[in-house]
Amino acid sequence: MPIRLFASVRKRLLLPLTAAFVLLFVALLVGHHLVLEENRAQAAGRALDFARSFAAGYESQIDEAQALLRHLATLPQADGSHPAQCESLLAGLARTHPQLMNLAVLDKTGGIRCAGQTPSPSFKPGETRAVRQAIASGKAVVGTLARDPAQGGPVLVLAQPVAGDAAVVRLIVAYLDLSRINRQFAALVPPGSVLRILDRDGTFLVRQPNPECCLGRSGLNLVGIREALADSMPQVTESVWLDKVVRLQADVPLKHAAGGVVSIGIPLGLVQAPANRALAAGTLILLLLSIVMYAVAWIGSTRYLLRPIGSLANAAHRMREGELDCRIPPGPGNDEISTLIEDFNAMAGSLGGQRRALIESERRFRELYEQAPLAYQSLDAAGLILDVNDAWLDLFHRRKDAVIGCFVGDFLTKDSLTALGERFASFERDNHKGGNVFEIVRGDGERRLVEVNGRVSRDAAGEFLCAHCILTDITARIEQERQLRLAASVFAHANEAITITDADSSIVTVSPRFTEITGYSPEEVIGRNPRILQSGRQDAAFYRAMWAALASDKGHWSGEIWNKRKDGSIYPEWLSITAVRDDAGKVINYVAIFTDLSERVAAEQAIRDSEQRYRTMFESAPEGVWIIGADERTIEVNQRLSDLLGYSREEMLGKEPTDFTDADNSRIFEAQKNRRATTTRRNYEIALRHRDGHNIPVSFSANNLYREDGSLLAVLAFVSDITERKAHEQERQRLHEELEQRVIERTRALLTANRELGAFSYSVSHDLRAPLRAINGFSHALEEEYGRLLDDNGRHYLARVRAGSERMAELIDHLLELSQLSRREMNIAPTDLSFIAGEIAAELHAEEPARRVEWIIAPDVCARSDAVLLRVVLLNLLGNAWKYTSRRGEARIEFGTAEHAGRRTYFVSDNGAGFDMAHVGKLFGAFQRLHSPAEFPGSGIGLATVARVIHRHGGEVWAEGRPETGATFYFTLA
Repeated sequence: MPIRLFASVRKRLLLPLTAAFVLLFVALLVGHHLVLEENRAQAAGRALDFARSFAAGYESQIDEAQALLRHLATLPQADGSHPAQCESLLAGLARTHPQLMNLAVLDKTGGIRCAGQTPSPSFKPGETRAVRQAIASGKAVVGTLARDPAQGGPVLVLAQPVAGDAAVVRLIVAYLDLSRINRQFAALVPPGSVLRILDRDGTFLVRQPNPECCLGRSGLNLVGIREALADSMPQVTESVWLDKVVRLQADVPLKHAAGGVVSIGIPLGLVQAPANRALAAGTLILLLLSIVMYAVAWIGSTRYLLRPIGSLANAAHRMREGELDCRIPPGPGNDEISTLIEDFNAMAGSLGGQRRALIESERRFRELYEQAPLAYQSLDAAGLILDVNDAWLDLFHRRKDAVIGCFVGDFLTKDSLTALGERFASFERDNHKGGNVFEIVRGDGERRLVEVNGRVSRDAAGEFLCAHCILTDITARIEQERQLRLAASVFAHANEAITITDADSSIVTVSPRFTEITGYSPEEVIGRNPRILQSGRQDAAFYRAMWAALASDKGHWSGEIWNKRKDGSIYPEWLSITAVRDDAGKVINYVAIFTDLSERVAAEQAIRDSEQRYRTMFESAPEGVWIIGADERTIEVNQRLSDLLGYSREEMLGKEPTDFTDADNSRIFEAQKNRRATTTRRNYEIALRHRDGHNIPVSFSANNLYREDGSLLAVLAFVSDITERKAHEQERQRLHEELEQRVIERTRALLTANRELGAFSYSVSHDLRAPLRAINGFSHALEEEYGRLLDDNGRHYLARVRAGSERMAELIDHLLELSQLSRREMNIAPTDLSFIAGEIAAELHAEEPARRVEWIIAPDVCARSDAVLLRVVLLNLLGNAWKYTSRRGEARIEFGTAEHAGRRTYFVSDNGAGFDMAHVGKLFGAFQRLHSPAEFPGSGIGLATVARVIHRHGGEVWAEGRPETGATFYFTLA
């Protein structure tokens, strides 16, 4: 019956067309997705740019406000000590900077010292958290959101501390108007977008549009805000905002001290709208194109494809039923279908000839199968034998009628039968399996190894038909391979080097050990004569004797020989050569086996060298060496010990150490002998008796020597003559006793002198002060009772008398202080010099607060010193700098450290009156002054006191200066 394939062919024709349109639609969707992603990335970048721009604008306003407060802190009117000037200054700033409200100066307790406008009762900036933080930390603080107590509007509190004397003395406070900032940002936010600025606590500061909805409220529960505050990194997220609109949200953390985050959202619909319109247009065009193409394909396939294919299908069906004479009338035209019909007719004509050739081929194959020299077998799916050839029967020693239909495993050993099941299942699955080895049992009981290679035959559906196998007897080959592997293993792993040559003495092969010993690789020696190893140490007679032994019936020679490596080094070896002959007795190879004797020869030489070194060291040792056996008898002594005791070596051998000591020192020997079990080394002093009877003090160092089993072998002792050292020790002891006596005497004298000096100081203080008090008292009485009788000159002279007596009393006080510095006990400890300098600077400033002095004190300057004395040094140096800069409008005083000649140096410098370096030698003497008291008052004792303290610390002090330029005083500490 005719076959109709119209529907299936049309489906297959339309299927690629459908797939093409599907691919085009997928490409359109992918393009749309890529455009959306690109638009989204661009929108995210714009959002981040907007957020950074608003963050920069917001931070700049805070920076400008803080800069204004910092500048205000430097103005003297902002001190608050003159309220009218302060309030005028703050009111002017409030008019020029309307964004700052409630400008005020507070004291360190938060109280208002002055304000730019009359403060309302509710204006209490000292109670705000920002002001409290500024007072506690001493640093500028930008607070979080607050409310203006007067107007109720949102503000930020700015607090700028003004430090003095290492503490906060006042604060400048202002409120930054957030409503004004909201109005400024309102015109800058893009249409459809929303701007949010939140402080570090997550509270809304700015919100555009519609700020009334959110200002002052917490935004921590909004998507992305908490993460942006925590991570301090810009981010872009997609979130649903309060108006239920999906937006791209860009969050930029504020890096300013105020902290917080700027967040701006762009509606996602605005970003996706252009791409969505392009997708709708492309989809409509693709739909119209697909309808047109389907109509064209339907009409064309029916006329030009389905009818010719139907004729081919019917003819193929008839041929399959056996009608090999079936033919298809040729179609009109010269297209591909007509060519296919012609090829089909040609194929049908050749099938008859192929059938006849197949029958002839099968006959020839059968004849070849039966007469083949290799064993063949055919098996069915169950492993039953279908056919075997004669070679198979000879291999198995069986009859054909006894094996056909039998299971092939019946002719295998038990172990091979177990492997057969796994191999045969794999053989069926993989279609072909080679290299399988089985052990068979022949009819006569002999076992042999066979290798099986085969191929599976399958039907048109791929089902298993039969397996054709070739069997090869490999029993002899396996045995040969085993023998060869054994020989190769011995050859490769032998500890001796092996060389095999041919009958002409050309090297055929060498073992790996040969390369290790000689340095030659196999490629470098194969084909060459072994004489390349000759060192030249053996003469021609040596080699003639070797070849004579090899040519004898025994055919063997062995002996020690010196050969040469590839690198030219000479080495000894034990060489054994054997001649290998064939069945006719002809030499066909020589096998040489040799062992490297370098290590043995080197070890023997090392032993000889070691023995020589030991003997040389033993005899030339600078001290006596005594070897004593475990039985306490002398085994060996060197010449140094024999000379020390006056005995010969032969006289000392076999004797005990106690034979060379008196009774007292013998007990020392016995006591040290008892310590052998607890210590391996003993060092002690003992006296040995010389041959003439006098004792020699020696240092005796004994070391235990043990056998491998841990038992004592001997004692090795080193004996050193310490006669001279003992004499030196006695002399040193005598000198030490004399020195101690001298120290006691001088200490007693020093204590006496100190007591006398103290008494003298008290006497000077008491005896000099008494007349001074009298002069001062009587002059004071004279001025009160008779001053009206004196003229101006008389009263002037009387005033000078009183001033001179008071100065004399002051000089006495300074002299006493200077003398006490040498007697005061020092307490050396780590001292913070920067802290001391800061305290002194604060004290000097408190005495004259109107002076303008720039203090530069290096931080963390520490030294090991007496803190009290170093305070005296700094008080004098900084006090001098304060005094000699008193005539400068802009004075500068500095304390710090520098490097001088590789040592750490401390300095105090100023820009005051200075001095002439020609008179620098007078600076550190008592009462030496380079300026008159009329110019700068003083006693002339201060720098002498500085020098005395620095010298007590083991340091140096010097100065450099120029008139009217300033001076610098340097000092070092030990």
